[in-house]
Amino acid sequence: MGGAGRAGRGAGRGAGRGAGRGAGRGAGRAAAPRPPPARGPAGAGGRARAGGAAAGGAGGAGGARRVGEGDVVEVHFECRQPEEGKPGMLLESSYGGDPLKFEIGAGDVMDNELFQGFDGALRGLAVGDVAEVSVSGEEWNPELLFEVPLEHPEIERLERRYKSQGGVQEGAVVELQNGGKAYVLEKNDATVKLDANSEFAGKNLIFCLELMSVDDQSEG
Repeated sequence: MGGAGRAGRGAGRGAGRGAGRGAGRGAGRAAAPRPPPARGPAGAGGRARAGGAAAGGAGGAGGARRVGEGDVVEVHFECRQPEEGKPGMLLESSYGGDPLKFEIGAGDVMDNELFQGFDGALRGLAVGDVAEVSVSGEEWNPELLFEVPLEHPEIERLERRYKSQGGVQEGAVVELQNGGKAYVLEKNDATVKLDANSEFAGKNLIFCLELMSVDDQSEG
């Protein structure tokens, strides 16, 4: 079902969810695309380690600004699927593009389990510091795999909704009528095969975050 490639796309979408509205006050563009996965990854937990030189204004040790509630942060990330004794396969990276931008503690951020891990790992860090977030996805459920005839009303609805994108396409993520998300595994002349599992299902991923900037929205 796409294996590492799908997990990589899921990492990007999962990291992107909440970066737009969740950026909240004072935050501009969001770097990563939407839509989010069908369900957030189960058990996202953060652990931080210092890395690089800290920079910034007032606050924190040595005068460096430290991330706290309400700050708007910009973060670059790499997502890897860990292997024993190895760094693991690189699935997704924001380096070379725009960083993620979001507000610490914002409601839309805290509704997303992946961003809860990001939020917790970044608090107390200064610009240049690095944090790691481990994400363990729920088990893949074969009952969430569906093969649907093309003439089914839901497929016809999806074809109309995504008409501007060429309709229902293999490799795309679509929003179902019940509000859930599904990954289009296959499409032929008769049926569409959909996988409504989370992109993180059955995966253990490591996100490495680098804090690029921090802006205290309470100032000014």
